[in-house]
Amino acid sequence: MPLFPQTKSANILLERMKYDLHKCSHYIQDPKKLKENLIKLHRRYIYEADVTISPADEITRYYHRQIDHFEKVQKTQKETHTRNMKLENNRASRIATESYFLTEQLMDERLKHLHLLNDCKEENIQSAGTPKRQYKPVIKPQCPAHQRGLLEKRRGQTFALEKEGQFAPQKLTSSVKLPPIHPR
Repeated sequence: MPLFPQTKSANILLERMKYDLHKCSHYIQDPKKLKENLIKLHRRYIYEADVTISPADEITRYYHRQIDHFEKVQKTQKETHTRNMKLENNRASRIATESYFLTEQLMDERLKHLHLLNDCKEENIQSAGTPKRQYKPVIKPQCPAHQRGLLEKRRGQTFALEKEGQFAPQKLTSSVKLPPIHPR
């Protein structure tokens, strides 16, 4: 008498399963018959008691599914946040450069106005006429360092004229306020 009768019956069951699977391999060319035979094998060898899923397994599956969902949501939110931050940084830098160039143009116009006023005072003309000199438009250099230097030079010229009393800054008539000039 064998010591472990369960192992002998398990070996017999295993041999039967192998034989039945081998018989199913004859239907490899006919998918319908193969499917029918595999369903029969499943019914014969798989018991419902072996396949039952415990509630704990259901809870862990649900928990893992929720974790995966929240990770995907977090990933998409992070991507949209970084994309929005890049757009905001680009917008802020564009506004800063536009502000810089507008300030530079404003300084050009102030200097032209000062030169016109000085020419009028020299000729004792009450109204502003055509100036003797032709003013060329300022060519904007490509290098930002040169632009900053030019702006500082114009500021110095304006402040020097203000100090001498030849120029009094005028208030803007429009309701739009320009941002203050900050050196970088």
